[in-house]
Amino acid sequence: MHAAYEPFKDNALIFATAAALLRAGKLDDAITLCDYLLLRDPTRPEYWIAGGTARMQRGLLDEALVSFQVAEAGDEKNPVPVMLRGLCLVRQGKEVAGGIALRKAVALADARPGCEWLAASIREHLQGR
Repeated sequence: MHAAYEPFKDNALIFATAAALLRAGKLDDAITLCDYLLLRDPTRPEYWIAGGTARMQRGLLDEALVSFQVAEAGDEKNPVPVMLRGLCLVRQGKEVAGGIALRKAVALADARPGCEWLAASIREHLQGR
């Protein structure tokens, strides 16, 4: 292998592109890039979260749920994949399991500096249910 070759150097650019595609509603393209990133580095929870979010928006709820579970296992203190898992469960009609996950996400967000806004948003969602 050439000494100057850095196979993971451009992951940040690829991820930024995937995020832009997700925001633009180009879900299939976002999924493709997230899957590519996961082939390169399956240990990054943010790749699982982005791919899961695209899948959830696409209506692929079972696949999205798996993505969020993997992301959650990769960073057990991150409230985001737990919240997304909860929302996915609610969309699947699993209100009790979804509510449990959302309450866990609130606790995690309360314990994580800078995530107060997320805890408040989840609480608002729970109160509206």
